[in-house]
Amino acid sequence: MRKSKAFREWTALWRKAVRRDSNEEEVIRACKQQPPTACLRKLNPRYDLVTGFKRNRRREARGEQEIELALLGDKRTRDFREVVLQNHNQRFRVTAFYNHLPLTVYRPGQAYPDAVGMITLKNGEVHTLAIEVKVSDNDCWYATVENLKQIKLLRANLPYQKRLLQNVNVLPTATRIYGTWGLILAPESFYSGSEKRKRAFERTESLINTLTETTELRVILGVWDNKKQSITYKSGYWPS
Repeated sequence: MRKSKAFREWTALWRKAVRRDSNEEEVIRACKQQPPTACLRKLNPRYDLVTGFKRNRRREARGEQEIELALLGDKRTRDFREVVLQNHNQRFRVTAFYNHLPLTVYRPGQAYPDAVGMITLKNGEVHTLAIEVKVSDNDCWYATVENLKQIKLLRANLPYQKRLLQNVNVLPTATRIYGTWGLILAPESFYSGSEKRKRAFERTESLINTLTETTELRVILGVWDNKKQSITYKSGYWPS
């Protein structure tokens, strides 16, 4: 399908924002632009509503796929796993449902969250969650900008989002689904394994703080513990 001019211009903003030499202003400029309505994903039930880990499992899952499998469970599962997201004595529940979900109608410029699920707060408030899983590829800045693009696409496509949640019986159990949040999920080494990674983390931390103060966009940076199968809060937004 031929991309529209509006979509080409929108994705160009994100290509510039994701670069290592970009800055907060460029990211915020991309975040302020709504994705064109014509680019938003139309539901394909045969693919989009397939739950669990979608990738080929003939080989052992490693790296990012190992984390995705731990989060999502096997393909077509209905036994969804609740993973604890912990920050000192505060805990919230993260549940992932869908793997590698396309969010636009175009292949070039496509956005694929590694997982789409939800986070449940103590007051019962539910937010759809776009999850970006990393182990060593790229850095924290890149992952967060990609995640912000995913958040924008999901927030702009409420009917699609609603159908995804209805399929896993979240609706009408949850009386209201609040705005989509983002979660970066990676081992500690992804954030602090080298001086370059530490600098990328510091830049990203500043970016997320700015976005939290000036926009409705929310991104959490989490550390994945493979042994405990749990997430520890690293930085970014935290529900008060």
